[in-house]
Amino acid sequence: MSRYVLSWSTEDLNQLKEITNHKIVFDGYEFVWMHKLNGEWSRHYLNNFTDYKKPFSWLMEALHTWKVVYNQRMREYLKEMSKSLDADVQLSVIYKDHEIRTHDKIKKMIIIKPSLTTKDIAELLEMSIRGVQRHLKNI
Repeated sequence: MSRYVLSWSTEDLNQLKEITNHKIVFDGYEFVWMHKLNGEWSRHYLNNFTDYKKPFSWLMEALHTWKVVYNQRMREYLKEMSKSLDADVQLSVIYKDHEIRTHDKIKKMIIIKPSLTTKDIAELLEMSIRGVQRHLKNI
């Protein structure tokens, strides 16, 4: 897989994988491959072509590659969403457990989901941000 494919954003790939967002036009002398992103047509390939067969075959190959990469990104997105939801379930078990000390709850929460902010932890534990900060100093 080339760096070229990986440089497209997911939204761009979503548009590029649709064949109706491409056209090969004859400018009177040569053929030009165009693509449409965000409603705007622009040249896809810098050079012109002497016949339409080459850009057409490149387009077919590119469509396949863009679909593969787009679907892979969607699978990764869903996998990350699933992991995040599993972490949220684990967090809810922790913050509902009244037998665990607050200090230990905060420590476990950070281990499960390192992206949690002080504000997030404070909201989950229904305490002040300053209170969470005091506990974090001791971790």
